[in-house]
Amino acid sequence: MDESNTRLRKARLDAGFKSARRAAIRHNWILSTYASHENGQTPVPIDSAKAYAKAFKVDLAWLLNVEGTTASQSSKAASHKNNPPSNLLGVEGDLELSKTGTDKSNVQFIRTPDGGDLAVLPRFDYERLVGRAAEADEDAAASRIVRSSTRALKQGREVVLPKAVADRLANGDNAVRVIREWRGMIQGELAVAVGISQNYLSEIETGRRKGPAELQKKFARALGVPMDLLIE
Repeated sequence: MDESNTRLRKARLDAGFKSARRAAIRHNWILSTYASHENGQTPVPIDSAKAYAKAFKVDLAWLLNVEGTTASQSSKAASHKNNPPSNLLGVEGDLELSKTGTDKSNVQFIRTPDGGDLAVLPRFDYERLVGRAAEADEDAAASRIVRSSTRALKQGREVVLPKAVADRLANGDNAVRVIREWRGMIQGELAVAVGISQNYLSEIETGRRKGPAELQKKFARALGVPMDLLIE
């Protein structure tokens, strides 16, 4: 596990989520994807890191383990000023300036020794450009997350939960019981569907017993949800 994964886990715990499952449910993330980021199985992409930083209220640069940063979200604005988004670097001509409504009469262009052009503009206009570029980055990241979630839903790897159900799961209520009640099933129906007694199911729902992994798979199939949703 690299430092970014360690920081992601710390951010999640500091935000009050005792498990990766609860955090994923609360923020409507794909649980298997988030878990793989936190446990170090896969690197954390920049788009996902932005979503995690916003949800856990930490600085993106800190989460990505940029040297010299801290976990305080208050440094976020300074980070944007000192490290402008990549689409603001090396502005050529006045195309980008005109798109954002900057007064081109306030812009000076300087020819560099290697033949390139540099645009010099007032701080107010610069900060406005930074803000709009950051908004565009966030919009693009959100679109990618939506597309990823849509694919997961179509493939049956995720399910859309009503807020009341997600809140109960995030608060630690037994997942089998919560999903069963949401699906409108009584204990006897689910017990028959998975091949166990109603008493056994009652003990699982009250937390007295856990049940083997194979039984959890049966619950997932009977309830029509990913198995990850049922495992704490």
